[in-house]
Amino acid sequence: MTTAPQKPKATILYVDDDLENLAGFKAAFRRDYEVHLANSAANAMDILKSHSIQVLITDQRMPEMTGSELLERLADAYPDMLRFMLTGFTDFDPLVCALNDGQLQGYFSKPLDVPQFKARIEDGLAKYYLQIENRELYQALREREQQLRNQLTDLQQAEEEAREARGFAESLLETANAMIVGLDQEGRVEFVNPMVEELTGYAAAELIGQNWFEQVVPRDIYPEVWEEFARLMKGGLPKGFENPVLTKDGQERVISWSNRELRDDETIVGTLSVGIDITKRRAAEQDKERLAGQLRQAQKMDSLGTLAGGIAHDFNNILSPIIGYAEIIQM
Repeated sequence: MTTAPQKPKATILYVDDDLENLAGFKAAFRRDYEVHLANSAANAMDILKSHSIQVLITDQRMPEMTGSELLERLADAYPDMLRFMLTGFTDFDPLVCALNDGQLQGYFSKPLDVPQFKARIEDGLAKYYLQIENRELYQALREREQQLRNQLTDLQQAEEEAREARGFAESLLETANAMIVGLDQEGRVEFVNPMVEELTGYAAAELIGQNWFEQVVPRDIYPEVWEEFARLMKGGLPKGFENPVLTKDGQERVISWSNRELRDDETIVGTLSVGIDITKRRAAEQDKERLAGQLRQAQKMDSLGTLAGGIAHDFNNILSPIIGYAEIIQM
């Protein structure tokens, strides 16, 4: 009896100039991941040249080069690598800029929440592997298509090979554990896979030929989502995008999309989108933010109570001799 080979551990590079933080990070995550450590931005870039890194986490405040400056240098060179920043509450300006510029996929607050970290990383890696698989599939299909075009072969044989290629692609679409949606130039649905039916509650027949955005996108974010679709149709570079989707029974599911344009020769004829349901993850993050806000409020109230007690004590010290002298005068 043989066992399936184990999947290799994901590789993580953590960048921080604090040696204690580096040691603590490796101790917490070395069992589940192959952890590389760098104590400076320059050290991190050297490691990236010699190792295949899938996840980068960097502290913001470092000498010589900040975390956001490091991300700016790496974003174009390593577009597939998941990039996160570890930040305190005072580092939000560079964090927001990095998020808006597409230099990182998210951030973790200090101190690091280990269970949340693992959940976020696993979600990100699932999307990472899916993107790689989709790219390889897309490339394989294009190469196969080109091979079929270049052959001076028998028509029947070519048709049979084309049917096999279509069958292979359809089987992948049917079994993919993610939503796959194909739209034409007007945003009308050309095909969906079973996961779309399962998550939205709509049968494929109810979606095919309908405008995807009018059917499932909430009205308040319709312009933003349509703008992203229009950007792709004009030849904009593919990038990740998140938006809620309305199910048939009126519920909202948050979907993280990986979008790509579809071309006929050099003409863009539609889009192919692969989506992962991240509703539970978003809810967990919101709960954590809410609890953090409650903790900050409680800390403020505690500080105010201490201040009020001190003022009352000092005021009593001032009033005591006044009251004493008043009583003497009265006597």
